[in-house]
Amino acid sequence: MVKYPQITIYIDMQSEQGNPISILGEAIVALEEYGVDEEIRGQLIKEVANKDYNHLLQTIEEWVNVSYIKAKKI
Repeated sequence: MVKYPQITIYIDMQSEQGNPISILGEAIVALEEYGVDEEIRGQLIKEVANKDYNHLLQTIEEWVNVSYIKAKKI
């Protein structure tokens, strides 16, 4: 179950947006914009620190909805 189901982030895995720092940043910003306390946001960072990429994705998906998109090339 997603902790914050009212929050959705959109990630293009085929761009630089698909790197771990960018994905975590998107989640943190979305949580902040929704009004989630800094201490709570820090818990997410601690949960993914020093873990692998798959763990990061899985953990973020437990916190917010993630929509994986494919950007159209112009």
